Amino acid sequence: MKKLFSLLAVCWPLALYAVPTTARAQNPDSLTAPQPDSLPGTNQRDVLDYVHQIFPRIHVTNEAERQMPVGRVFAWILPSVSYEPQTRLAANIGGNVAFRTTGANVSSVYPILAYTQNKQLIFHTTANVWLPGNRYNLTTDTRYLHYPQLTYGLGGSTTTQNALLLSYDYIRLYQSLSRNVAPHLYVGGGYDLDYRWNIRPGTTTGDAISTPGYDLTSTTRTVSSGLTMNILYDNRTNLINPGASFFANVKLRGNFRFLGSDSNYPSLLIDVRKYVNWPASSPNILAIWSFNTLTLGGTPPYLDLPSTGWDANSNMGRGYIQSRFRGRNLLYVETEYRFRILHSGLLGGVVFGNVQSVSQPLKGGLSGLLPAGGGGLRLKLNKLSGVNLAVDYGVGADGSRSVYFNIGELF
Repeated sequence: MKKLFSLLAVCWPLALYAVPTTARAQNPDSLTAPQPDSLPGTNQRDVLDYVHQIFPRIHVTNEAERQMPVGRVFAWILPSVSYEPQTRLAANIGGNVAFRTTGANVSSVYPILAYTQNKQLIFHTTANVWLPGNRYNLTTDTRYLHYPQLTYGLGGSTTTQNALLLSYDYIRLYQSLSRNVAPHLYVGGGYDLDYRWNIRPGTTTGDAISTPGYDLTSTTRTVSSGLTMNILYDNRTNLINPGASFFANVKLRGNFRFLGSDSNYPSLLIDVRKYVNWPASSPNILAIWSFNTLTLGGTPPYLDLPSTGWDANSNMGRGYIQSRFRGRNLLYVETEYRFRILHSGLLGGVVFGNVQSVSQPLKGGLSGLLPAGGGGLRLKLNKLSGVNLAVDYGVGADGSRSVYFNIGELF
C-alpha cells in the first residue's frame, strides 16, 4: 500500500537520488499542453538541492526547467522502514515514477514490495497514465498480498476490543481505459478481479464479531470478477501533488458468474475531489474528497464489501486501522488544508478531518458518523514532479490512532 512508503531511515542517498532518463522525442500534438501552474517554480527548494550541496557530483535537474519536460522519466528507488497498526514494522522497497508525454498531464506509477512484522507479504502497484494529448487515460491497481489481518465485523457499532484474525492470499487486478470525449471528460471501461484463497480464521480477541449472513469459519476461497463502465472528469495537471483543479470518477461494476464470480452483484463507486487555492493568491491548497462505494444488489463476499482503507491507494480513513469498518455501503468525506511552512516550499504542513458511515447489518440503514482528524508535515523531495514525503498523525473514535507515511499527497 502507498501508506507503507515511509521513514527514510535506510539509505538516504539512494532514497533521495532522482534518476532522469531520456526517451525518444515525440511530434508536437494538436492539443494544447497542460500549463505548469501546479508544478513547482524555480524559486522552490527541495531535498535534492541540499543533497547536491553536500554531494556536488550527484546530478540533479537544472533549476531553470519550470515543468517536467516531455520525454524524461523521473524515477525514485526508496528502501525504507515503516510502522502502522495493520502491519507493525515493515521493510519496504518502493518508489515513484513520474513522466509526461506530449501535450499530456504528468503520469505516475507507484510500485512497492514489503514484508512486515505481522508476516505479511505485499506487492502493490498503482498507475495513472496519460497518453499523448490526453486522448486516453489508463489506470491500473495490481496487488498480490499474503495478508493476515484483523476484521471487526459489520457496521459502525463494532469495537476494537472484538476482532478476528483472518489470513488469506489475495490478487487484485483492476484495469481501466478511458477515451477523451470532451475537454477533460473521459468515458471508458475495464475489468476488475478480486481473488482470495487460503482464507483461514485465526484467533479471536474479545467476544465473537458480528457478521450476519457470512460464515467466516467455512469460506476458504472467494472471487469477484466483473466488467466496469466509468465516466471520468479530470483537469488536474499533476496527479502527485494537485494544484487548483477538479476530479470526478463514477464507476459501475457488474460482477457475473460467467466471468468466474461467486455471485452476480453490481456495485457503484463515486469518487469526487476538489482542490482550491486558499487564500486565492497563495499556493496553499484546500482539498476536499468524497469517496462512496455502494452495493446495488446481490451478495458480495465478506472481504469484498466496502471497507475502511481499501481504496486504490489505501489512503482513506486516516485515524483508523485498515478494515476498521465494513458494510454493504460506505460513505466517506475528507477535507485537508495543505500549507507552506517555509517560503521555499521545502517544508509544509497539513491539517485534516474525515468522517465515514457504513451500512448497519441488521437495521439496513447507515451507522452514525464516524469522525477522525489529525495533522502532518510535508518534505519536498522533488520540486519538478512535486513529490512530498508525507508524515501524518491521525486520531479516530474508540481510541484509534496511528502515524501514516506516504510518498505524494494522499488524494
